[in-house]
Amino acid sequence: MSFPITLDTTDTALPIPQALTDVLLKEIERAYTTTPPLPKEDPLFGITLVFRDPGYAPLLGGYHPVEIRLGRANGHYRLDYLTDFSYVGPADQAELQAEVDFEFGVSQCLVRHLPPIGLSRVGEFFDLYVTNFLSYYRNGVYEVEVVWEN
Repeated sequence: MSFPITLDTTDTALPIPQALTDVLLKEIERAYTTTPPLPKEDPLFGITLVFRDPGYAPLLGGYHPVEIRLGRANGHYRLDYLTDFSYVGPADQAELQAEVDFEFGVSQCLVRHLPPIGLSRVGEFFDLYVTNFLSYYRNGVYEVEVVWEN
């Protein structure tokens, strides 16, 4: 894997804000310098970034964990999905489940308890979601883990 990587945000069902791209590339570069993939030479098939609020708990609440996966195709990385998780069930048995899932590979948005919606129909919702996510990120509520997939 070489740096910098290329993140292709063209031809997606929703426009990807540059601010989100910048955060993803910043966190990937940070992780690459502290815990690089092994071996470094192997091509990575994907990169998953996990944003967690360490204080998030079923009874206390907090900021939902967010998982963003980039898949590799034709030498570039593309956004595969952005998934927001929340606890579901009684507090003593609560499990994390997908609450909102923007699936770029199949151009669908999945929201718990609703039928799938085409990404082209959720532009305003996605913009609001990303704006809030970036605000939480800038306020330092997340710990970020990068998972290398080779």
